Amino acid sequence: MANEPVPNEHMADEPVPNERVLLPDCLPTQLGVDDEDDIFMAADSSCSICNVASLHSRQVRNVDSHRSASNNSRESITDTTTPADLCRLSRTSMCSDRQSRVSSLQIDADPSFELHEPEFIRAVGLAAALRMAGKHWRDNSGSDLTFNLSRPCTSIDVFFSHSWRSRWWLKVLAILYYFNGTSACAAALVVHVILLSLAFAEHDVPWISGGVASAVVLEAGQVMPVSFNFRYVPACLAFFMVFFFKQLMTVRSPTCFLDKMCINQTDVVKKDKGVRQLGALLRYSEHMMVLWQPEYLTRLWCVFELAAFTYLHGHKQGSLVFYPLKLPLLAMCLCMFHFAASFGLTILSPLTLHSEWHMNWVSNCVHPSLRYVYLWAVYFVICFAGLYCIPAFCLWRFCKLHIEDGDTIYSQLVDFKVSRTQCFLEEDREYVTSCIRRWFDSTGRFEDYVQQELRKIVLQHRGENLRLPFSLFVVGSLSHLLIGTNFVVDCLLAGANMSAASTAIVTVFITFCSDSLALHLTLRLAASDFGYRQPGFFASSIIVGPLATACLFSAANATGLAMLIPCIPLWTAACILLLFTGANLLVTNPELLSKCFTRAKRGLV
Repeated sequence: MANEPVPNEHMADEPVPNERVLLPDCLPTQLGVDDEDDIFMAADSSCSICNVASLHSRQVRNVDSHRSASNNSRESITDTTTPADLCRLSRTSMCSDRQSRVSSLQIDADPSFELHEPEFIRAVGLAAALRMAGKHWRDNSGSDLTFNLSRPCTSIDVFFSHSWRSRWWLKVLAILYYFNGTSACAAALVVHVILLSLAFAEHDVPWISGGVASAVVLEAGQVMPVSFNFRYVPACLAFFMVFFFKQLMTVRSPTCFLDKMCINQTDVVKKDKGVRQLGALLRYSEHMMVLWQPEYLTRLWCVFELAAFTYLHGHKQGSLVFYPLKLPLLAMCLCMFHFAASFGLTILSPLTLHSEWHMNWVSNCVHPSLRYVYLWAVYFVICFAGLYCIPAFCLWRFCKLHIEDGDTIYSQLVDFKVSRTQCFLEEDREYVTSCIRRWFDSTGRFEDYVQQELRKIVLQHRGENLRLPFSLFVVGSLSHLLIGTNFVVDCLLAGANMSAASTAIVTVFITFCSDSLALHLTLRLAASDFGYRQPGFFASSIIVGPLATACLFSAANATGLAMLIPCIPLWTAACILLLFTGANLLVTNPELLSKCFTRAKRGLV
């Protein structure tokens, strides 16, 4: 029959027009060919395996250049690699290569991305999407009023991909953190620098620079007076004002796509047309922000949006933003907690640790070699009992949830199957799966892409279980930076230069090292069996984990705070800072130690 394949030894001389010869998935990898289309071009020119072998001989001449690119884009192939592994690696590589070579002609020819009616490409400003404290995120019911807030457009800045089953306030907080977090930190620092400059120029604002109480510091064994003040408070207020309201202050708010506001929800016909135009909407979107919760990859339409955007924009660096919703929550909780702690420290320190009677007692009764140990013990008790004892329960719970979420997303990505996703209307399943087959040739190849390439992208954005993004600690410890630099200026104005230098070291320590080190150590405890209920110890799972968390945070912060009073040489304080910085790097990047050992061994050899 005409449609039956001809055996190789009796293959026809003329190729079948407009047909592609089906080659084994593992053939490109075995031949060392990186471009699948090159194989198909050779196969189309002549339906003999000799042409493929000839193509291979041409590729061998450039194998060195291909090998460097291949090593960056696929797993290495060893002598123990099985044929099944070759096929899997080939499918993943083909799928990845295909995403970077999608042409505009292919997109135009695909009915899924065809723009039938331009008025259906609509977007809403970020300010309108977040108006009234995120009212429009609370449920998926829309109206003519919400639809009229969107406008026709030619491009969309950010496409929000999310599940309506996720908590609405987590999504609103994540969007604010993503769009306004950096600007809020910058605004706080600008305000703070201006106020510190006014203080040096002796033009302080009286109502914020007046001393709360007279405090003293030890300077070369002598007691010197300084003042504690609220000069950092305007910077804190600037941070929160910009964080929550920046979208109302900008001239041009980013355009966003939120389904209930950009697709007509009251007219059934228009709603169906709008849903069928999702592919076109994604085509004209510059970025996709995935607001991830564990239920995200279980929703069929979420998978559709992810597949379509990956097919269209997968080759663009940074076009896909994967945002776990719990991380911004932790950052803002740490930020507000530390602001409150800084406020309390400003009021209580002049009455306790930095009071005149206490500094005189330390100077006269505590041996100089034991002052640091004494102050460390005092700060540890204060931090444990006064700061972290209660919040430690929340921090421990977050670490447990973070580990569970990491296990969940890893298993979802590794074992991803389109057939396991859920859909509100089952008749939509055939439409979504047909689109995926058309874009990726088969659902199997799309599943391979999710399990390999997308997993790398997700882990890069989310971080691994035992690693948190550094920006989280910068935002969470912003108050440490503000109050520390403020105290440095107060010490310089009072002439206590040694105390100013010690405070500068402490500020860097508690801003960038202490909380990061303590939280990452807590994550490692949460990932182990530590704190699980043991027979006969009912309360162990409830108390042991939070107590260990409080001890870690108290010890890390006490190590830095004990250096506020310059009872140790500056070079010793600097060494402690470097030691903890190195420990923080090793805890957050455990593979760094193995790399150092590997390089050391190579150097010895």
